[in-house]
Amino acid sequence: MIDKILNQTQPRFVYGTMAAVLVLFVLFASLYLFKKTITEYGQMKERRILLQAIVDSGAQLSNDISDYRQQVDALTKRLQGESPLLPVNQMIAQTIDRLDSISSRHDIQLISVTPEKPQSVNIFEEIPFSIAVKGDYRGLVDWLRSVEQELGHMVVKHFEITTQTGWGLLTMRLEMVSYRTSLEEI
Repeated sequence: MIDKILNQTQPRFVYGTMAAVLVLFVLFASLYLFKKTITEYGQMKERRILLQAIVDSGAQLSNDISDYRQQVDALTKRLQGESPLLPVNQMIAQTIDRLDSISSRHDIQLISVTPEKPQSVNIFEEIPFSIAVKGDYRGLVDWLRSVEQELGHMVVKHFEITTQTGWGLLTMRLEMVSYRTSLEEI
């Protein structure tokens, strides 16, 4: 029966069919054999793109580190103020000097500054000050803003404003607390 069919068909058709079957066989075999290799190649290509992006962002990494360093320095300055970590007596003298300087810039009369006994709070050393100043309202607001900016480690714990008769002067009494990292923690 196969001989009869082969004799009736043209040899070109038989050879073409055999060639097509052979091509399909080779195609399926190669796909089956190379499928894993092709998949691995695709994954490696994706990894290369990802690694290239990481390498390209490496230049950005040094900029990020620089930005983070500046942020840490700003936070340290905000926590400790502009002065270096000094012994308590020197820090008190420097704080009083800075308060006097800020007061003179804003036409505020620094009536008194009384440091209280330092206390330990967690990892910080708390140094309270009782401060009395006299001046007009705008001057007091500007003075307080300057104290906050220049002595960032100081916090207003309590304040009270009273008026003086005549001249529109106000007296402000405040309790400010200076926080700093204790020397033992460093």
